[in-house]
Amino acid sequence: MINIIERQFDKLSKKIKERASSLLKRFGAYLKRLLFPLYLFPIKLITYTAYYKIICFHLRGGTTFVIQNFSLVILRNKVTKDLLPAGRQGLFLISLLVKREKHEV
Repeated sequence: MINIIERQFDKLSKKIKERASSLLKRFGAYLKRLLFPLYLFPIKLITYTAYYKIICFHLRGGTTFVIQNFSLVILRNKVTKDLLPAGRQGLFLISLLVKREKHEV
């Protein structure tokens, strides 16, 4: 029984070592591509940073959108009962503003 556990542990440790070494090799190759040619480094840095910021912005916005819709569906009865009078008044005020703008133009 102990031999089986030791063999499994050896296999797992070997996999971890292989994955760690492959990650380090890939990271080294990434840095090499990023730094060379050296005259393109500032452009690459700005481009990669902007791309990362755009992706993070979209992910945060998408998750916020999903969470809001989920909470709206789950708490639909409470939300609509509590906000319905205020919602009607708000829609009425918006419709008045829109009508005024149409008449002014």
